[in-house]
Amino acid sequence: MILYKYMSFDDAILTLQDKTLVFSHLEDFNDPFECTTLGLYEHPISINNSNFVIQQKFSRNFLISCLTKQPLNSLMWAHYADSHNGVVIGINVKKAGLNDAEKFIIPANEGEISYLKEQPKNLNKCTIELLENIENLTWDEDGIILKQALLNKMHFWSYEEEVRVVKKITPHITTYCIPNKRVYEFDDQVWNKVNVRFKPIYTLKIPQEAFVDVTFGMGAYKKLRRLQIAKTGDYNLNSIDKLDRLFKLVGTMSIPLYRVEQDFENWKLVRSELNLD
Repeated sequence: MILYKYMSFDDAILTLQDKTLVFSHLEDFNDPFECTTLGLYEHPISINNSNFVIQQKFSRNFLISCLTKQPLNSLMWAHYADSHNGVVIGINVKKAGLNDAEKFIIPANEGEISYLKEQPKNLNKCTIELLENIENLTWDEDGIILKQALLNKMHFWSYEEEVRVVKKITPHITTYCIPNKRVYEFDDQVWNKVNVRFKPIYTLKIPQEAFVDVTFGMGAYKKLRRLQIAKTGDYNLNSIDKLDRLFKLVGTMSIPLYRVEQDFENWKLVRSELNLD
């Protein structure tokens, strides 16, 4: 299965250079209703407070990487790839090891998001005991609860066609804000933590052969050219430095490189392959 990651141009260069995939805590996602389809029952606590407690518990015990099914989604380009100025990277999830149920509590082949028109109520009752033992949850025994918590979203988000990969990090990673940089090694994986604008992100090294293709947005050339002119004052550019870096990385990896274009007749985005020879 090939899934795609939308990102900025600079993040794409780092991703290809380091051969990594980014994971984050769900509390830092752009959906304020993440992990709010569970109810904390048999406890005198308001729904607002219970949702906060549940969200925090799941967020601090799991890391999530968000991927999508196709590379030509105009809304995804607008929202997650710097308004069509960024990059989309195709990843073979099997070769990346993202289907490994021994290493991921929710592997890619189980991580498809369900989009709901109504909030489910009284389906999977969350308890204090469950929250206190959240680090012991498993997909085989607790798959329904995990899906309810981490794989349900409001139907407004259905355009994302999202697939998640979820990593259980307790007891190996127990801090959110500090330290700023750290390397964690567990489950035969190496996780690098860095803080970006006071939010921690984690990168996981994946094999080079997991990278399938690279597509850059239709506005990337214009934006990069303007930025380089502003930096150097040179209007007679023979090349764009960051674009050249991307071309070199893709060439070294021997994978296809595409450019997004507009298909006005069919009113959709298409991509054309570039010849790097």
